[in-house]
Amino acid sequence: MEDKEKLRKIIKETRLQKNIARDKISELLKIRGIKYAESSLSRYENGITESIKAEVLKGISEILGLDVIEMYKLAGLLNENEDIRFAKLNKKGLPVYGLALTMLGGFLSLFSSIYAAETVYLVLTSISGLAVVGVWLGIGWSHYNFRKQYIKNGGLISDLKYKAPLYPVVPILVIILCLVSMVGIAIDPNQRLGLIIFIPFVILCFGYYQLVFKNKK
Repeated sequence: MEDKEKLRKIIKETRLQKNIARDKISELLKIRGIKYAESSLSRYENGITESIKAEVLKGISEILGLDVIEMYKLAGLLNENEDIRFAKLNKKGLPVYGLALTMLGGFLSLFSSIYAAETVYLVLTSISGLAVVGVWLGIGWSHYNFRKQYIKNGGLISDLKYKAPLYPVVPILVIILCLVSMVGIAIDPNQRLGLIIFIPFVILCFGYYQLVFKNKK
């Protein structure tokens, strides 16, 4: 209970220090696709309601510039958000667990290039290359849709910290080029297997997220 009271106090005091009104936070959450009324935030800050959803707390923390993991700890939400374990930072601000897991994957890839260069390594390099294209496709799509929705909800582009020259031309161009790259990968017989493996893998990841994490929010 003390942690939850501390969390409530941190949110309220930080919001007041930064002079951000409750209705502004509600508006910014709405832009992120999170429904949380100004009155709900008022009731939470004043102790009328005890709990707060993980996605709401994450959104508020990011808006106020607070450490999401620390806020989750205070709210007792870590068990409901196991996907943030590898985001834990050390004293120097490095995600050591995530970095260690990445290095482990790198070492396994290195060994496969020595002992299975014509099979496993070839598939891994195809998948990793396709993953980069997929990530940039997602970035372009997210960027385009975020600003489109932001403007639709009455937001001003000038209020955003990140300036995007030539919007929406650049994200649309990124999407087109990534799709062309995927077509090229599908045509190349050496990389086609990576595409065949990558697509069901992405579907499995989305399915896992929907079943395990989204239902807990």
